[in-house]
Amino acid sequence: MKRVKFRPFTKDTEKRVRLEQAPLELLVVQMRWPTHNALVHDFDHHVRRLAEYLDDYPLSEPAREISVNLTSDAVSASEGEKIYHFYSADNIWDLHITAHSATLSCDPAYPGYEFKDMYERFLKLLGAVKGALGVLQANVLGVRYINRITDDDVIKDISSVFKPQVIGYQELTLQDEVKLITTMNQAIFEVEDISLNVRSGVVPPHQTPDRALAPVDNRSWVLDLQAISGQTVSTQESDILHVINRLSDTCYDFFKYVLLDEGEKKFGGK
Repeated sequence: MKRVKFRPFTKDTEKRVRLEQAPLELLVVQMRWPTHNALVHDFDHHVRRLAEYLDDYPLSEPAREISVNLTSDAVSASEGEKIYHFYSADNIWDLHITAHSATLSCDPAYPGYEFKDMYERFLKLLGAVKGALGVLQANVLGVRYINRITDDDVIKDISSVFKPQVIGYQELTLQDEVKLITTMNQAIFEVEDISLNVRSGVVPPHQTPDRALAPVDNRSWVLDLQAISGQTVSTQESDILHVINRLSDTCYDFFKYVLLDEGEKKFGGK
């Protein structure tokens, strides 16, 4: 049966935006779950069991005592929680595991990428988390898209790409001797059980909007979209997939809502 698409901003389920030069640089899907006593007290043992399922991520790094969480109002780092990092041999897919969460991220720019690749990998990860860690419920699910534009000509003409509401201080007319170095606009929208955190603005050279993205030598313009659901759901594949679909749809529909026709042309829209 065809999936009903969630379009809370445009109410348009027909128009599809497909961009040949999409600015998407990072895609993240995260699942968090309530505290399991067994995981807290013997987490290393359970991670060793989980690693047996992770043949897609043959490389790993030593565990660290910090974790990065998608939340309804920010990306937060919490000290003192052990995090395990696994990644694919081609460095395209990253997996972070804590006693409370699993976070899968990838670089969508690699050749042949389709969003279904993320779905398939995340559902396979879900099976591993259930089998090795015994997780039966998720109490937070999140999807994050970081779009980054590095073409300075496009940044200078950003008002022709996106609606003015997401551009902010760049819309000011400044004297020649005045330069805008950085600006970041933020808004939080609520859509039923979903919280959408939107950040947009200029990032200076040699800086990054997120440590998961390498800095670039020139300035960039970022549109960072995070959709979070705090609804408790079972880890049945169909239940998780239903929520992930709605979160992804929310981010996609907001992007479609703020993208102008000229912007669609600049990114090679079809």
